[in-house]
Parts: sequence; structure tokens; C-alpha cells
Amino acid sequence: MSKNSWPEVVGMSGEEAQALVEAEEGVKAQLVPAPGGVVPKDLAMSRVRIYVDNEGKVVEAPKRG
Repeated sequence: MSKNSWPEVVGMSGEEAQALVEAEEGVKAQLVPAPGGVVPKDLAMSRVRIYVDNEGKVVEAPKRG
């Protein structure tokens, strides 16, 4: 069963979260500066966006799309 969300990575470094998500699901994980990070509006279930703060820490649970 595929995961759609990774709440367990909140607070991790973006790089750690990216490696974990990509290893678990075989999807492309993309780091995005938050808040207000600019991202395309298209929906792609093979992509996971990981929002990070100025220190590179994950600030919200990454989700597919």
C-alpha cells in the first residue's frame, strides 16, 4: 500500500526527509522553501513536495501531488 503523507518527517532536515520519502516510495521528492514557496500548480502523484524553513527543517507533513 502506498503512502500519501509523511507526518513523521516534520522537524527533520529536508535532506533526511527527501531521502526517506524517495527510499520508501520510489517517488521524486522536491524541497520547497516555505512559507510562500513557488511551485507549479499541476498535480503529479509521482511527486512529493517537502516544505522547509530557512534552516532547512521540514515544517509540514509532505504529501503526494
